[in-house]
Order: sequence, then structure tokens, then C-alpha cells
Amino acid sequence: MIRPTGSTLATSAAAASSAPATAKHCCLFGISAAPGNVEPRCGDRRGSTTVSEVTGLNEIAPVFIEMAHRMVWCTAATVDVSGAPRTRVLHPIWEWENGTLTGWIATSPLSPKAQDLAKTPQISLNYWTPSQDTATADCKATWETSPAQRQAGWDRFAEGPSPVGYDLSMIPEWTDPQAEAFGILRVEPYRLRLMPGTLMTQGLGELLSWRA
Repeated sequence: MIRPTGSTLATSAAAASSAPATAKHCCLFGISAAPGNVEPRCGDRRGSTTVSEVTGLNEIAPVFIEMAHRMVWCTAATVDVSGAPRTRVLHPIWEWENGTLTGWIATSPLSPKAQDLAKTPQISLNYWTPSQDTATADCKATWETSPAQRQAGWDRFAEGPSPVGYDLSMIPEWTDPQAEAFGILRVEPYRLRLMPGTLMTQGLGELLSWRA
């Protein structure tokens, strides 16, 4: 299981060139792969956009989690019952285990987003930083409603790495995992897109894209 710590990452592809030759490195964001991780694809293109459509989720999932856990907050888009888009800011936590990338969001099942998801159970999550790095995950969404699933979701955030882990009871309505206003939304990506800000600002780097 991969649960990155959310450590600060270099965003310049130039940082990759200064890494030791023995390190596995991704010039997307200057991420050095941990032992046993699959090395992400790298690229260095100036003056044009380089897009790599990866076929294996294992090529992109570790990089996505590292980015998501660094950025923490994402804009989450759903479609309401009339077909109009709606957005809000959410705080997912991600895991990469046994070849599966899964995210969980602690959120209210009494909210407008729950009504949206009842009709269209899909959600688009977009992470952004001021350096213009972006990570997008288009996902199918499912509520985990059993007492055991709600407890597991509560514990996942309580025990999660900083900064994505936090004490859920800080929300007044979330008194415990079985509170009516508390819910765990499981999200499973079917499309991922990662772009370093340097690609837009300097023409340096590589856009990674994956779809199920």
C-alpha cells in the first residue's frame, strides 16, 4: 500500500537533471520514486506540448497520489438533476493498493452533492497549485454506508498522513462515524491527467494521461 507523506516536491523539470544518476526520477515534478515503485515516464520538450498516454495505471498512480496529497484540496464538480454543473472544494485521501487506485472523501450525505450523485454517480476532482501544476481525476462515486465502512473511513482520515489526515470531529455535526450528517464517499478514477506548470510557463515537462 502506498500512502505518501505529502512532502514538498520540486515542480521544475530542471530539478530532475540534478538528481543522482542512481535515483529513479520523474521530470514531471522532480519526484524520486521510492524503492519498488514503478518509474513514471519522463519527458523534456521545449516549445511544444508532449502528451504521454500511459497504458498502465501503475505508471501514473504513484505520481498522482504524491501530487494530490501535497495539494490536499481539490475542486469537485458534479452535475445536478437539471444537467447543470456544480462545484465545491473537497479534501480526499488516496490509496494505491494491489493495482487499484481509490480515494475517499469525508462529506455529508445530506448535501446537494449527494442529490447530484444519486442521479449521476460521477465526480471530477481537479487539484491546482499557484505554480500551475494540475492533477485531475474523473471518477465514479459510491457512498460507503455500512457501520463498518463508515468506521473505516473515519479511521482512515484520523490515522492518515499529514496534511491529508485530520480529526473529523472538528466538524460539529460529525460527532462520530455513525452521525447522520457524516458520510464516506469512495471515488474510483477512470481517467487521470497530470500536468506540470512548467509545461505551460516554460515549455518544459510532460503531460501524462490515463484512462481505464
